[in-house]
Amino acid sequence: MTPDGLVVSRWNCETQETDSGLMEENDLKVLSSLRTFCEIDPDTTLWHIMNFVRKNDALSQFLSQYSWCNSIDAFHAELDHPAVIDENDGMDHMEVRWAVDYHKTNSHTSFDLSPDFVGVGLPITKETQQRRQDDPRGELPIGFIETYSVSASPVNQFAHLKVVLNTEVVICRVKRHPKVENCRLLSSECGFSLLDILDAIYWDISFHGPPTQRDEFLGEMKERMDDIETGLVDTRPIDDLLDDMGVPPRTEEDNKAEDEIDGHEWDIEED
Repeated sequence: MTPDGLVVSRWNCETQETDSGLMEENDLKVLSSLRTFCEIDPDTTLWHIMNFVRKNDALSQFLSQYSWCNSIDAFHAELDHPAVIDENDGMDHMEVRWAVDYHKTNSHTSFDLSPDFVGVGLPITKETQQRRQDDPRGELPIGFIETYSVSASPVNQFAHLKVVLNTEVVICRVKRHPKVENCRLLSSECGFSLLDILDAIYWDISFHGPPTQRDEFLGEMKERMDDIETGLVDTRPIDDLLDDMGVPPRTEEDNKAEDEIDGHEWDIEED
């Protein structure tokens, strides 16, 4: 995928060479390329990718159903809105990466890989760390790279950002005690097909429904936040709620017991 569109490469049995060429706009043959391995040119932005889809009727219709993006034309229309560039926005680029779902039953343990689409920030510096002193999430360490969900944001707020593929697949056993670091169990590389990339993008941007429904959701969330900040809504610590429900607080023994169980769930040698 390039800023000019999709470059397709096919092996020519007669010449024993690879033929490459830019796919024409609205070419129905794009559907036959969906399962092929795909890379993204370093200068390609989200606008370039979505504009390529917008110009292909068959591809747009397919993704509207496959990725549950029924209002795909409305999202494409947001590409024409002026770009919203916030100097305080921490996003540096967009990323398609692999998300790992863990499933465990009495008979087996398995993993499912699915493509994910997120915004990625620059590493935290001492300067940015100081600017975030009042952040309720607490202080982030220098060098930490934060990721952002964009499913609740209009497309024109991040369409100008470049899209990068992260082929690394990492599986960790998450320790439940906050003082114990995550343990990496497996790491590997896995490439993306064209369908993986497009599905990740269109599934995520339509997560809250069409733009009108998304904006309605954001408006309701803002009203709730305003009510909390002005004191119209009472808030309580989660520990108090759990206590009212009769849920006993967790202890060090609980954490150690679960960590011990985790340690025997995997037949994998740890580094």
